[in-house]
Amino acid sequence: MGHFYEEADEFHKLLTDRGFIDDIYKSIQQSDKGDTVVTALEILKKTNKMPIIPKSPESGDASRFFRQLADQTLEDEDYRNAFDLYNQAVRCAPKDSSHTMLEAYFGRSRLHFATGTCPGACIADIEKCLAWKNTVIESKLKKMKAISQRKLKAIPTLPQNSFFDNFFNIADRERHPKVPSVSRSVDFVVENGLPKVVAAKNIPAGALVALETAYVGHLDAQNELRACHFCHAFTLNLIPCDNCRYILFCSEKCKKLCWEEYHNVECHIIHIHDLITAHRPVYPLTVNAAIKLKNKCSWEEFKSISFDLGLEEMTSSLINEVYDVNNKVSILRCNKNKHFVFGQTYNAVFIYAFYIHYLESVPSFFPREPKAKDEAIRALGRVLVHLHEATGHILRIRNSAKDAMSDAITSAHERNYSLYSFTGKLKHSCDPNLYVVGLNNKVALIALKPIKTGEELTISYFGHWHENVSRKRPLEMFYMSEIICRCRVCVEEWSVLNLRAAKMSEQQKQIYKKWNQLKCAHYLDMVDCSVMYRESFNCLNAFHNLANTKEHKEVFDEMRRIILVLQYEFTNNCTVLVEFKSNVLQLRSAE
Repeated sequence: MGHFYEEADEFHKLLTDRGFIDDIYKSIQQSDKGDTVVTALEILKKTNKMPIIPKSPESGDASRFFRQLADQTLEDEDYRNAFDLYNQAVRCAPKDSSHTMLEAYFGRSRLHFATGTCPGACIADIEKCLAWKNTVIESKLKKMKAISQRKLKAIPTLPQNSFFDNFFNIADRERHPKVPSVSRSVDFVVENGLPKVVAAKNIPAGALVALETAYVGHLDAQNELRACHFCHAFTLNLIPCDNCRYILFCSEKCKKLCWEEYHNVECHIIHIHDLITAHRPVYPLTVNAAIKLKNKCSWEEFKSISFDLGLEEMTSSLINEVYDVNNKVSILRCNKNKHFVFGQTYNAVFIYAFYIHYLESVPSFFPREPKAKDEAIRALGRVLVHLHEATGHILRIRNSAKDAMSDAITSAHERNYSLYSFTGKLKHSCDPNLYVVGLNNKVALIALKPIKTGEELTISYFGHWHENVSRKRPLEMFYMSEIICRCRVCVEEWSVLNLRAAKMSEQQKQIYKKWNQLKCAHYLDMVDCSVMYRESFNCLNAFHNLANTKEHKEVFDEMRRIILVLQYEFTNNCTVLVEFKSNVLQLRSAE
């Protein structure tokens, strides 16, 4: 069986012909979605449509194939693809075959040595290789290590910059007492029976309002060979899972934390993620969120939680139960007010039935006693469908990383996905007052404009309109985020391709002139980044009535460029994005 979505019409016809379509429609209309998932599970078994998806075994032959292909690609100086292929070789090498693991790590160390730009990464892989005590290549490894150590020592130590070092930090005394991931400048009120997030005091433009870690995250398929499965850090020294050949981690610490949160179960079913969901991130996100919740409690407590879902639970819950990621039920407390959910639920219950079928084979996951197992399956189905229908919007996170080849700091790679207990429940606006900054599996929220006391906090789930040039923004926004928006950005079809001319007052002209002078001085290293950051936000504030103009976008882009550097300084992300050495030379000659 291919992706469920590839065969949806054929499957629907089968259900109609066999008389099952009414059963599933009636079950979807029931309030208890645990029964709906069980109905879907029974239908799949009766129709013999349960997919058989074998795991890809660890294979020395497969690892050697990818390593040999990487060797050839490295010889052709196609560094980006060589990096991906070496990581593929590392990922699928048998963990009990030291020789195959050695070949994969040695190949990757050769890549780092050939580029010469990241001696620290080269040394890290060489030390792994030396630990296997292979006398054939030991002398070569030691020579490579000595040369890399000299290069590492030659890299100048940059002076510490307090602006960079302390920017993404909320002091303990400034944290909200109930939701520690946000500052005391945030307040929670109830309006029309629903919680609402507002400013507790006047918030100046450029201020850090929140720093939140994801409840769970999911890498884009393009980043699976370049970033950590758990924290989403981009690193040159990824290591594999000890038990499956599908994911990579940045460190032993992340490997351990991920195992404790959800990978101890996910490891058994990870091979079905893409094969039945067509790379739709909502499914691995909701499944891993449910597993994480289950790992934090017994089946009895999980069953009890599964009945306490819905809008009434959100309105009656404590603030920390709704917005604090450290509270295990916070991911469930959502406003179940999405559009056109019936068709989505129809597709979703069958996919979650697939997952439950495979979870039944995970040792010790479900209770053994038949009645307890049935209740556990229904509870899990209840939670999964609730998360699918009601969870906060999925955030597509744009991270910053340094390209190991060109040394350029960029956000050119694909975005990743995460669920957030606080950020994912904020109101959407195409012209938001908060800007979402990706920090691997964290997000920082920065005030994009001055926010008055009592004003509702908003973000854009589709990216700020300055950064999204799509002419079909409303349609794509609904398709990707299920948001129906009729704001002036969408209605008037604002676009960076069609900016209007600014009509500035004399005061605005003076502010813009000062900003341009500072910008020139900044590029000559005569003005500190912190000054440029502050003045860019002052200028954006002065241009509050000049949205959709060339000048407004110019200031926004400069602000974004500084934030890009702040992102990199916080995450220290590094990957290989430029394909060929010739491209690197062209980039450097153009600088």
